[in-house]
Amino acid sequence: MWKNNDFFIELISNETELKEKSTSSSSHKALIIFESKKILDEQTESSFVLNGETPKLKAKETSYIDKLIVEEKVQFEKIKLDNLVEELTPKLMTELKYFSSDDSEITSAERLALDIEKSYSVRVLGEVLQNIYIQYNDYYNMLIGICKILGRFELKEVMPWGPTMLMGLLSHKNETVKEYAVSVVENWAEVDLLPVLRNLDCSSRWLKEYIDDVVKYLEGCYVLHKKIV
Repeated sequence: MWKNNDFFIELISNETELKEKSTSSSSHKALIIFESKKILDEQTESSFVLNGETPKLKAKETSYIDKLIVEEKVQFEKIKLDNLVEELTPKLMTELKYFSSDDSEITSAERLALDIEKSYSVRVLGEVLQNIYIQYNDYYNMLIGICKILGRFELKEVMPWGPTMLMGLLSHKNETVKEYAVSVVENWAEVDLLPVLRNLDCSSRWLKEYIDDVVKYLEGCYVLHKKIV
């Protein structure tokens, strides 16, 4: 048990309580009950996760100090991620500003995006793209570039941020942006997006025809999948 003049920490069975001395009596009031749960890490099989404050505890807990260490480490990793995203965002943003949809070869923006994913992670790339998408939602060429980058990956690789961003691109007011967003759906062959495509609002006949073609393609994919299953 640890004490000072006003508080003390007491271990009770599987629980750790922080108590406060009452000024009017010798009784003590429980303020907080802490819990941390040991989990297996895929690589080390010995890491811990901070679960916060909870009324009940489980066996084999970590100490309060261990929890503080883990919490500090998590905060440090978040700061590192934020700084990295802040550094990479303007670099990809610059490349997307000069993106040309007429370029049949892989563009410098796509190449940089692939390098970010390879050097860091797809999560870092997702954070960077989402920052650009939010800041430059009216820059059509940049959004088309984002569509082209999304199309370079499989759906499972960009979960969960990829489909969320794609929904915004599909509903964009610019129909050329919509066209490239539809091409991502076609590339992913994602049948769950069929209802979205069927109800997609567009005024251009050429875009409507393209959407209808993709809908037929996805319906064929769905039938084929049902037969295999």
